[in-house]
Amino acid sequence: KFMKGASHHLEEMVFSFLPAKVNVGGYGFFHIYLSEKKGDENRLKCYGQILEYEYRAKDFELNSFERLSSNERYFYLLDVLEEVVNILKGDFELDADVICQTIGQCRENGPSLERVLKISRTHRSKRVKVEIVYVLEAEVERLLCRLKGKKGELLEEIKINPDYKYPSLGYTFRKSKWIENEFVALDRIDQVDFSIDIGKYLNQK
Repeated sequence: KFMKGASHHLEEMVFSFLPAKVNVGGYGFFHIYLSEKKGDENRLKCYGQILEYEYRAKDFELNSFERLSSNERYFYLLDVLEEVVNILKGDFELDADVICQTIGQCRENGPSLERVLKISRTHRSKRVKVEIVYVLEAEVERLLCRLKGKKGELLEEIKINPDYKYPSLGYTFRKSKWIENEFVALDRIDQVDFSIDIGKYLNQK
């Protein structure tokens, strides 16, 4: 589980900074597997839309990786990703410079990220804005609802979901709308997944 959480965290961070339509040798998916096997040979497999690479680090041991802190795992996996990209760029038409630049942004940013989702909306009165915020930290994700006043001041913050370790919460909501003074967030099948009435803030001076 610790490896799944660390790899998911890295994946979400990279995709938060990676530009759209990056070329990975013409493949749709790029998988890297860390292996405890010894030897200089790094095994590459290509099938369908998947480019799969078995990375054999001389000093990698799963037990040692487990003992690392969440932040240490994050930076270790960034180093692995960068090394593999540089290894493969000689044999594949990779946008290696773009990917390595993204890795640099992930390092500079650190393991935590906040992103205001596009479904955020301002009430027609312009007095209250509902921000739906995706928060990514080391192996933990959460969604927050922040209500802000006309001057941008924070009125209230609500945790929409309990902390999750693995799902991609940034893609939970598809769209939103106002029903009078109620903000409604809809999921991928147009079911109400979250709602909040902001009426009490409209009456405040």
